[in-house]
Amino acid sequence: MSKPRAPILLVVLLAACSSAADPLAPGDAGLARDAGAAADAGSPDTGLAEDSGVEDAGFAEDAGFAEDAGLAEDAGVGEDGGAGPAELCGIYLLSTPNRSGASVRFAGDRDLPYIRGFVARPFWSDLEASPGVFDFSSIDDVLARLEPRGQRLTLQILGSEPDHVVAQAEETWVFIDPNPRHSGDCADEDGCLRPLPWDAPSLARQQALLQALADHPVPYQGGTVRLADHPLLDQVLVPFVGWSRIRELGFEVEDWPGYTRDRLVEATVQNLRMHHQLLPRVPHQLQFFTVRDDVASPELWEVLQDAILDELVETEGYPAPIFLMENLSHRGVEGDERFGPDPVRSGQPLIRAAAAGAPIGLQMLGPWSRPLPGSEEAVAEGSPVEAMRWAMASYGARYFELYTVDVDAAEDGSEPWHQGLVDLGVDLCSPRGPR
Repeated sequence: MSKPRAPILLVVLLAACSSAADPLAPGDAGLARDAGAAADAGSPDTGLAEDSGVEDAGFAEDAGFAEDAGLAEDAGVGEDGGAGPAELCGIYLLSTPNRSGASVRFAGDRDLPYIRGFVARPFWSDLEASPGVFDFSSIDDVLARLEPRGQRLTLQILGSEPDHVVAQAEETWVFIDPNPRHSGDCADEDGCLRPLPWDAPSLARQQALLQALADHPVPYQGGTVRLADHPLLDQVLVPFVGWSRIRELGFEVEDWPGYTRDRLVEATVQNLRMHHQLLPRVPHQLQFFTVRDDVASPELWEVLQDAILDELVETEGYPAPIFLMENLSHRGVEGDERFGPDPVRSGQPLIRAAAAGAPIGLQMLGPWSRPLPGSEEAVAEGSPVEAMRWAMASYGARYFELYTVDVDAAEDGSEPWHQGLVDLGVDLCSPRGPR
């Protein structure tokens, strides 16, 4: 590290009171959208995950919940919680895709004063179905709805690489999707081919996608603006070639053909640098979990995080990415209240990133009003409001991705969260922090 990180007192405080293991852990119920989508479990306008399961339960190696919501107030996170740029804040609603043939449109946005933005989640193949033929109309459609409201956009490009990218790859591996709810080639017992993260042709194809995306003209205020310069574009998540996000789901990175730490670190930095060079104004959203290889210390995730923060942020001067996990939960059962991800175990990357001054975000594990398969016990009698308040205190998080079905339940009075969401809509972006 080029300079010492701030001390993290939160870990010390929580270590004394978190359980060693969570008996509720159902295994990793989410296991990624990365292998292709199955049918949507809910109505077409609820924000429920496209794979109809928990997007990211985080319960296998990440089994622990924190049991005390109040521990972090004196935990040394700081008045601003290490939340980073003030604009990376607020409640954003998760999209639901409506597919018709080769086209896709995204539903689930709501014109409500406490909703700051919307998360559009196309697959790479939605944007580039064949080599060099790009279709960004789904993004145009979303921005046209958000502009009159002044709401903001997070763009998450998800999924595995399109077939035409894999066909050009020189170095590949076989991924077998461990989630039985998924469909698509990777869910087959034989799995599917994916490029390795350092595969040069695949990185070149991703660069072409990003260049086209950045230069795409979008209607705005009676004229047009490049998407890279659009004032309402808050964040972009670009999948890492070969594994989509920094997380091991059904595989071990050290088993990749030709794997070395240096190769993976170099590919990771190259991918993020590419983003910054082509979309210099737009922060990168980085899905980042604890990953390990066959070297015990330092752990791989620490090496990757240090490379990102030291090389790209401190040395090259790019803005820090917003570090995101997709497994925020709250179980509100009396006598057994729990929150996740546990800052002592699975949440360590967020704690460490916040101490370095990076912004922190969390996506909900699933909705509370209509729990997804595998998440029922984790969200039993819980509340998204309590979950977000806890994450603000525990991680300094100010940015949250929420399922639309929970907002609808608050609006129609079937769940008692409305005032809590209204208050959070103010508090999350307040320079003075929560009330």
